[in-house]
Amino acid sequence: MKKTLAAIAGLALMGAVAQTNAAVSAVVLADNYGSGAGTITLASGGLAPATTFVEVLAGPTGGTLTSIASGPLAEAGYFDLSAQVIPGVAGGGSADFQVRAWQGGTSYDSATGPKGASTKWTQGTLGSFDDSVSPPPVKTGPELNMPTFAIGGTTPPVPEPTTIALGMLGAAALLIRRRQ
Repeated sequence: MKKTLAAIAGLALMGAVAQTNAAVSAVVLADNYGSGAGTITLASGGLAPATTFVEVLAGPTGGTLTSIASGPLAEAGYFDLSAQVIPGVAGGGSADFQVRAWQGGTSYDSATGPKGASTKWTQGTLGSFDDSVSPPPVKTGPELNMPTFAIGGTTPPVPEPTTIALGMLGAAALLIRRRQ
């Protein structure tokens, strides 16, 4: 009887240790539907159309950002890419984020249409789930506190030479011609 009780106590203790050593990863709702979250707009005005693609990048604060989700906008200016795990960030921690959007291509780098990216921001109070549970239960987390940003825009104009610069060129041409 004592051996059975000792075995049960040992198993219970091992289960408790395994539970406390379980990896807990941070998650976030990769969407911009939350209160105060920004939208994706066009530089020419209005919300970016649903044909726009979006990619959410995340990582440890001050670390390298990696893609955690991508897909088309759910509706003009808004995306919903469900709950996503933030690699390298413990549950309840904070992480750096950036959102990129583009049109005409399978990725931001290959985009043939307008594209743009939000500024990077740090966001805390991330939800979490237990990595030891397989499959991990889907839990909600906070939405992204993304700032509004625009895609597209015009290329900055090439500055025209000033009148003084043109005058100096003309004077130099006259001096060279006069010497000949």
